[in-house]
Amino acid sequence: MKRGRCMIATSITEKMELEKNKGGYIAKRKVHMLVFTMGLILHSSSWEVALLVAIIYGTIKWWFSIKFNYWKLRGVPYVPPSFPCGNIGDLLLGHLSTNMIYQKIYDKLDGHQFGGLFHLTKPVFIIRDLELVKNVLVKDFVHFNNRFTDTETESGILSKTLFLSAGSKWKKLRLSISPTLTPSKIKAMFNIFTESAKDMMDFLQEKVRDSEELEVKSLAYDFTTDVMCSFAFGQRINCMKNPDSEFRLMGHRIMKELTGGSLVVKIIASFFTIVNRALNCKCQPIQFFEKVATETIEHREKNGWFRNDLLQFLMQLKQKGKIVSDDVLENSCPQIATEGYYGIDKKYEQLVIHCLELFLAGYDTMSMTIGFCLHELSVNPDIQQTLREEIDGVLKEFGGEITYEAVHKMEYLEKVLSETLRMYPAGGTLFRTCTNSYMIPGTKTLLEKGVQVVIPVYALHHDPKYYPEPEKFDPERFNEQNKASRPQSCYLPFGEGPKMCLGW
Repeated sequence: MKRGRCMIATSITEKMELEKNKGGYIAKRKVHMLVFTMGLILHSSSWEVALLVAIIYGTIKWWFSIKFNYWKLRGVPYVPPSFPCGNIGDLLLGHLSTNMIYQKIYDKLDGHQFGGLFHLTKPVFIIRDLELVKNVLVKDFVHFNNRFTDTETESGILSKTLFLSAGSKWKKLRLSISPTLTPSKIKAMFNIFTESAKDMMDFLQEKVRDSEELEVKSLAYDFTTDVMCSFAFGQRINCMKNPDSEFRLMGHRIMKELTGGSLVVKIIASFFTIVNRALNCKCQPIQFFEKVATETIEHREKNGWFRNDLLQFLMQLKQKGKIVSDDVLENSCPQIATEGYYGIDKKYEQLVIHCLELFLAGYDTMSMTIGFCLHELSVNPDIQQTLREEIDGVLKEFGGEITYEAVHKMEYLEKVLSETLRMYPAGGTLFRTCTNSYMIPGTKTLLEKGVQVVIPVYALHHDPKYYPEPEKFDPERFNEQNKASRPQSCYLPFGEGPKMCLGW
């Protein structure tokens, strides 16, 4: 046995000497060490194998224990992690969602302003104190101006979106897209929403007449797909009438591609949510939407078509550096653009990226909110009746037409939607990365550069300190008196500060 081991070791040493040049030494050494270890195992007795396994296991656990001391050494209260998953074992096993994981940790840190946890061995800083939340999102934004780490070096199309951009690149993109989503521009595009709403109403009337059962979640996704395709890509689809529409199928697929369900994806998500999966994603649905946007732009430029939608506004920004006045837009659907209006630049990449990211931003979040809202209205018939009476009254005042002004008069509708977003925030967790070392105000705690920061929106929205009986659906939480009695930072469905949702 000893002779066999010596022969293996001698052979490996000779090969390593030959491979030492051309920078291949390290890689070859790792391979040969693995071969050497396997040779030892194969030529060892059972007790020697057990000893070797014990040593390897002990070394790994020792390394984890060093990593798990990160917050203890810095005097930060933390929830004790478990080997080897840290504080996210229930997430990786599919027992709890991300929001529930953070709520559980939030509750365990009761009495503290902030605390620490671990995504596997990665230290993460979680905030409970509302003043510190405001500092991170607004006041001291310069220290937390990135959502995630290392997104600047990636090459996938989604790495170029506003959501994943950082630093000066993010600022430039934000300034370029903000003018397309002002209240006046939303008003100019309002017919897009009413067209899709009419399609849905016609579909529902048919279903009611035929006494058919209806899957509300599917209905919400179909309506959202119609709205977002018309809004971002200039395509009217009517997914409810055309369930086999390629837009509908690709919309479902793209979210599946980005969020996935395997254990491997959950481990990746435990570090950077969906970022690592999304950055270099070049899946078929993304290619499909790129193609649609590019072809639509080319068609409009070639034929001079003009339509009030996001794509048109982005084209104006690219070609003229500004959006034409709203009075022109409100009377131009469709109309032929003036001669020479379009430029000759055929590079559409950034236009396509903006359309794609706004489609993704609205697709899942809108459908979820609609679905949860309809659920709560169905189990709270008194609230449903109050809302119905308000809608009927306002529509009667406006001659039965759903207009931008009519919707703004529906105050109880706004309360219902606000309460839905409190109970079921689409962005249940906000992520920030500490880009410059930051001393927590009023403490001696120094947050180091590169540390991931979590603001548990879902947990804040369900804290009885701010919302008594948090599991009860009560739109009156959002009347003027109740809103004034609460700290502003305890309601964050759209985030806060410079990186808050563009549509808010």
